[in-house]
Amino acid sequence: MSGRNLEKMASIDAQLRLLAPAKVSEDDKLVEYDALLWIDFLIFFRIYMGKTSEKRFKIVMSFQLTTKGSVTLKSWRSLGMLNSLDPGDSIVVTKSFSHMLNLANLAEEVQIAYRRRIKLKKGDFIDENNATTESDIEETLKRLVVKLKKSPEEVFDALKNQTLDLVLTAHPTQSVRRSLLQKHARIRNCLTQLYAKDITDDKQNSMRLCKERFKLPFVLMRSEGLLLLHKMR
Repeated sequence: MSGRNLEKMASIDAQLRLLAPAKVSEDDKLVEYDALLWIDFLIFFRIYMGKTSEKRFKIVMSFQLTTKGSVTLKSWRSLGMLNSLDPGDSIVVTKSFSHMLNLANLAEEVQIAYRRRIKLKKGDFIDENNATTESDIEETLKRLVVKLKKSPEEVFDALKNQTLDLVLTAHPTQSVRRSLLQKHARIRNCLTQLYAKDITDDKQNSMRLCKERFKLPFVLMRSEGLLLLHKMR
């Protein structure tokens, strides 16, 4: 890696790049969000699950970052310790890996959403859909008519063609899923604030809100670990 790139990444926590320098995205903003979530996640992992479980989880994440489809025999051997885990530890590592992937997806979603909003401005109805702030119906109609120069007839036709997809489910895990969605929404909002402020001095206050949301999965793993073990058996 060149000196120029190292200088460019000076503000980013280097843990992700050290794990897989050739595989991590070149998007500095995305990597910085990944690193922030990664560090906070590991802090709570160590507190609630212990250093041994943290080490196992790091092995899984390193394997995921370094392979990217090119799996070697050496890579598989590095995961040999996972074969000896008891069912309870296997559940912890698996759930943690899944949770970390969700956090990475949130970081990518926030970054890409802002990038797309910049690129997709076309002076049409789609601009309102990609707007970064919410507005009431009166403000929305005013922007469409005054700013985008749409006639009342065009606005009416666009509203008539709107569709709404409803997904109905009676799955027993719906309440858990809803809780996770709410938690992810709060983390996404924190990342959005960080993006808007361009990592200002308020970063720590915003990230403190995110950190509180990391506690949920570990509390669930500790309190429901025995129940999960029985279910798997």
